[in-house]
Amino acid sequence: MNLSYQQYKNDISPGSFKASHKPVKTVPFIWYDPLETKLKEIDRLTTLPENWDGYGGIPVQPIVAFNSKTFLKSIGNYYIEEITDIYPNSHGTITIEWEKNSNCKFSLEIGAKNYSYFILNKNNHPKLVNGEDLNNHNQSILQELDKLFRKKEALILL
Repeated sequence: MNLSYQQYKNDISPGSFKASHKPVKTVPFIWYDPLETKLKEIDRLTTLPENWDGYGGIPVQPIVAFNSKTFLKSIGNYYIEEITDIYPNSHGTITIEWEKNSNCKFSLEIGAKNYSYFILNKNNHPKLVNGEDLNNHNQSILQELDKLFRKKEALILL
């Protein structure tokens, strides 16, 4: 079916809509923010009830969530994207884990006042660290993560 120029012009003139025109399907743009996703995961953990695990599990307290979120906000996006799991523990703490090729595992448990982490590395003996005041020890934790997971990339400065 051939349209004359006038018919074509009428079809595309501003404000005109013909039943034969099909709407264009658009796909919404979804912004993915790894940090925001992890923070929401932690928020969801604070909604767990008493006995959430069926074995007397203590709910995650707001201070534990606050400490966990503060820690995540203080580390770089590289480490956020590499997190493999975040989960509650039955005594009210939160564990954040990083795992690489099943050869390395870094597990950080955050509580109201204390933290602990262990490192399992196929090449070395396991390492366990217990401490207080997590936010004053971020640098040492980041150094441990760096040793295990940071990609060895050449950096050329001009």
